[in-house]
Amino acid sequence: MKVKKKFKYRGHTLRIVERDEPFMNAPEPVRITKVLAPNGGIIPVQIHRGQSLKSIQAAAAILLDSFEKRGADIDKELTKNIEL
Repeated sequence: MKVKKKFKYRGHTLRIVERDEPFMNAPEPVRITKVLAPNGGIIPVQIHRGQSLKSIQAAAAILLDSFEKRGADIDKELTKNIEL
């Protein structure tokens, strides 16, 4: 996993990372870009090939703001423990 960029969102440090993941029984893993929360959870942002880090950061902020408008407690969601 390679951290491409770290950025702050309301005092929380989010990371844009690239990591290799298996994809549909392919012999080689595929490099995927994701936005990770401080607790290791994934922020469900749609990322397209060639998209800039700045636009990914903006999309993550817009998505989190929309979750809050729908009643989610963003601080709690970004820091809660994830059970596997």
